[in-house]
Amino acid sequence: MSANIAVVTASLEAGPRRLSRDWESLSAAERARAAGFAFEADRARFVAGRAVLRRILATILDADAAALSLSQGRFGKPYLMNGGAPHPLRFNLSHSGNLVAVACCWEREVGIDIQHRREIAEPELDVLIGFALDGEGAGLEALPHSRRLDEFYRRWTRREAALKAKGFGFARPSETSQPMYVRELDLERGVFAAVAADGEAADVRIAAIAA
Repeated sequence: MSANIAVVTASLEAGPRRLSRDWESLSAAERARAAGFAFEADRARFVAGRAVLRRILATILDADAAALSLSQGRFGKPYLMNGGAPHPLRFNLSHSGNLVAVACCWEREVGIDIQHRREIAEPELDVLIGFALDGEGAGLEALPHSRRLDEFYRRWTRREAALKAKGFGFARPSETSQPMYVRELDLERGVFAAVAADGEAADVRIAAIAA
């Protein structure tokens, strides 16, 4: 069971009734964070994303979504608490636009990253390859622009998924050498995605739910 990674996707589009229901499932800390968003659309996506995450975890654990205790590590990676210790069910989430994806795995750190493909002009793409790929952009300069852009997204999502599995995200300490399994995902048209877990290869199962 610990070798399986479950990836669940959902839409974050929501009407007022669902937003009210989602708000009730959040913790006081999550509500405070939501209140800090300057734009209503960003606040609504955050609330919907956290509510979807709680429902997925609650379904796996047969628990009350609102009763789940979530915390975060030193570099901001969220994790589930079991009493005073981290729960053996590890998870990670990513969202792009109105799509959210949650990856779950028992007893293995996991990370996921999704990105909607958008057109990026050549000068900006050069900067992103240098910054986001951090030395992993070798060979991209020889590709036609469209293929170069696609390959950038593939490498970027793979890299970010691995870093998130390690608990780093955009904070990138040097201790990143542990073995890591990374797999690209086919979620929907126009979306690049990858999931990662520490250790050896894993079975990945993908499902979509109604949020």
